[in-house]
Amino acid sequence: MGRIARHLNPASPRLDRLAMEPASNASGFLDIPAMAGAPEGFPLYRRPGQIVLLGECPDQLGRLRKTLPASWNILSFGSSETCLNYMQQEPPRWEADFWAHRRMVDSHLEGRSLIRLVLRYWARAPERYALTRLLAAVSPMSGMPERQVMSDLLGWPGHKLMLTDAPSDLATALAPALDGVLYLPHDATPLSGIIEQLLWSPHPAFEAIWARTLNRRQRLALQHPAVARDLLDLARRHWVEYVVMGSPFGILGIDGAGNLSWLQLEFSGGLEILSDVGRANGLPPAEAAEVRSGQSLVDIDLHSALSGRIRPLLEPAIPIGDDGSLLAAVHLIDSSEYGFQLAGANTGVPPHPML
Repeated sequence: MGRIARHLNPASPRLDRLAMEPASNASGFLDIPAMAGAPEGFPLYRRPGQIVLLGECPDQLGRLRKTLPASWNILSFGSSETCLNYMQQEPPRWEADFWAHRRMVDSHLEGRSLIRLVLRYWARAPERYALTRLLAAVSPMSGMPERQVMSDLLGWPGHKLMLTDAPSDLATALAPALDGVLYLPHDATPLSGIIEQLLWSPHPAFEAIWARTLNRRQRLALQHPAVARDLLDLARRHWVEYVVMGSPFGILGIDGAGNLSWLQLEFSGGLEILSDVGRANGLPPAEAAEVRSGQSLVDIDLHSALSGRIRPLLEPAIPIGDDGSLLAAVHLIDSSEYGFQLAGANTGVPPHPML
């Protein structure tokens, strides 16, 4: 268990669900380049999605699929033409999803609660999990149909991965070619870890949208390597989907079963003000002192954003980064209490046949 998870107190009933096993099958970090245009630092938005596999050799395609976790949402194609026809339907669906995100941020900047806007989107748009995040084609060195699919697929904002029989040094192979395709030997290991890291890398379109909710200090903090490391460690363990927002400052996350949590983020320089606000809203003096000293955090803004009512609840503070300037606290949320029924990414995903 990582350094962040060790700060979660398993004796606290509201923290039990976040002291579970990792939600991901992470195999550690590899030096995989981010998508063109994506900034450094902690990704501001992340969610799972579909993985499409293409291979006109059934044996190669079958072996590839067996190397990937059974829990992943995978669609396999044995025909390059059918795969291309399917994938060419995706760019308009992606653009509609980007528009939904832009509209959430626009509405927030007009004064609406961003947390409630995100919860409404999550409740009403389960189809977001069906958008393809990565296309992986397995092909012999002479296999042109699969390569042609990669070339002909334009305007699709996902990762393209070509697995070939050609031997290659892994570090060299992970450098993207001019066409934006990553070329790898088909026996590269750990392949599932490589794919997973690609799926956790920042997406430039989502980064640009959600950065609008952050002020300069918040953006700089999230770009700090130690802060990004700690937040990514926590996110990979406990969420399949999350979004960072600036007002209130924190991360709204959901696990595979649809359980919701809020990671409150506070700069240590603002603890005295936070303590005073908590005290003014009914926080007992002893608990207000815990907030002032950085032992605990109280999230006044969370429940105000959800319901308009302030219910000061104390949670243990978690240090983020190395210099003590940023603290966090985990708050579990019953989304149904606020009128939202959330389905997780692991519910209701049928197995796909090969097409």
